[in-house]
Amino acid sequence: MFENYEFRQLRLNNQRDYDTVKNFLLSNGLAIEKMDYYIGVFNNDELLAGGGAYKNVIKCIAITSSERESNLANSLLTHLHNHVREKGYPNTFLFTKIIYEKVFSSLAFYPVGHSPDAVLLESKFDGISSYEKELAQFRVSGKSGCIVVNCNPMTSGHLYLIETSAAKVDRLHIFVVSEEQPFMPAIDRYNLVKKNTAHLKNVQVHFGSQYIISQATFPSYFIKDASEVARNQILLDLDIFARHIAPALNITTRFLGDEPTDPATKQYNELMQKVLPEHGIKVEIIPRKTYGDTPISASYVRKLFEKGDFDSITSIVPPQTKEYLIEKYKKEKECL
Repeated sequence: MFENYEFRQLRLNNQRDYDTVKNFLLSNGLAIEKMDYYIGVFNNDELLAGGGAYKNVIKCIAITSSERESNLANSLLTHLHNHVREKGYPNTFLFTKIIYEKVFSSLAFYPVGHSPDAVLLESKFDGISSYEKELAQFRVSGKSGCIVVNCNPMTSGHLYLIETSAAKVDRLHIFVVSEEQPFMPAIDRYNLVKKNTAHLKNVQVHFGSQYIISQATFPSYFIKDASEVARNQILLDLDIFARHIAPALNITTRFLGDEPTDPATKQYNELMQKVLPEHGIKVEIIPRKTYGDTPISASYVRKLFEKGDFDSITSIVPPQTKEYLIEKYKKEKECL
């Protein structure tokens, strides 16, 4: 049926190809996003369908109206899934509109979590259940709580939040977001949290997974209202946490620091207080630790780092973080 169709890679670092993809997506009511691969399906020079991927997340799939009743979506998705597998990823993720969930479920993708406008699906039929089993080995009797952190870098504010929370439960699970961010690699952030909390015997530190949805992970190409992007990301993340992660570890309380400055974190906290109690999970807010009149934050530490102000940094980070930052500063200066 598709013998005259050609699968052709469009390279997004080429301006002409980039414009082709951007305009094609726009004509189908979608926006272009960061991708490291995009494939187009052509009949002669007419672009009929296309889809891309960033790492192991498939995104920006569009099919012209004349081809939507054909099996082109199946061929396109199979191609993209094979591309991801060839890159060495064992699981492929796909975010799409709720209305398309049945379409992709019929193509051997399995739902993981939902928000009002979006659904996350994966190619492994037992992906999320396998993750639950991995977590369950850390389940203990008694009261269990949870904190999700970036710690970019870890501050004395983070440590205060962790110590205060750990004193309220029998086991405190800390998830360090694994999505790569500027300033510190994810593995370094994870290792610092482990080192700085080694004295707390009831704390279990977990390297986050793709089931903890960050703003960097969540795509926005199919949500037109920019104000709804963050809301959907947060609600999807909380849905997965409440239905899969918390039950696996018997988590009944989620702790968070209050947020006096950052609007995005404030929105997250407000939605968390609304959603999680509906699943029987208590949300407890710990007052933010301050340095004088200044709330201690990782962003404040990063600003001090750029100035090389280690006298001020010493007062607001644990010793292990200070050592890490000094070494990082030395290496960066040596490279100049």
